[in-house]
Amino acid sequence: SCAGLSFGTAQQSADGQWLYYSKGNGGLYSSNALLAENLTTGAIQTLLAAPSAGLGVTMLALSADGSKLAYILMPESNKPDIYLYDPISREHTRLASLPFPTILLGLEWSIDQSSLILPGGDGILQLKVADKSRSLLKFPQGVTIGELTLLTEDQAYISNFTAGSATQNAMQLIKIEQPFNATE
Repeated sequence: SCAGLSFGTAQQSADGQWLYYSKGNGGLYSSNALLAENLTTGAIQTLLAAPSAGLGVTMLALSADGSKLAYILMPESNKPDIYLYDPISREHTRLASLPFPTILLGLEWSIDQSSLILPGGDGILQLKVADKSRSLLKFPQGVTIGELTLLTEDQAYISNFTAGSATQNAMQLIKIEQPFNATE
């Protein structure tokens, strides 16, 4: 039995009482709901039901103080919506709807907790929580964020889940010309 795809990492509340995660209700292609599990009682609450189509809730990031849970909701159109959930008020607030299909490879809070950082494809999106403004850091031509797997000291491949190649089911072999020096 396949429990479905899981893209994000579960997040534990600051007090250690709750575990937030996304989970499908059956099958590889089922959408993911947003759930909270009380680690003391084992009770599970559905914070957001799985949509009827699309991937549903993919990635989660809890703010450092635990007051906000950011998550990505991936609808059937593959145009991600970025939300905040407030555990105290139990309200969901949409911060942004991206106008283009994309695969986001991460969701993190900035160090000062004022922005969300979303890497994907050929750039990093910064989304300011207070005013919902966006800025995009574009990488130079040919630079793509993705998952690298080292084959040898100077060769690696970019996985199928790398943004820009995931929909093409592609794999790219790359040569590393200047390896990192682990002693520096």
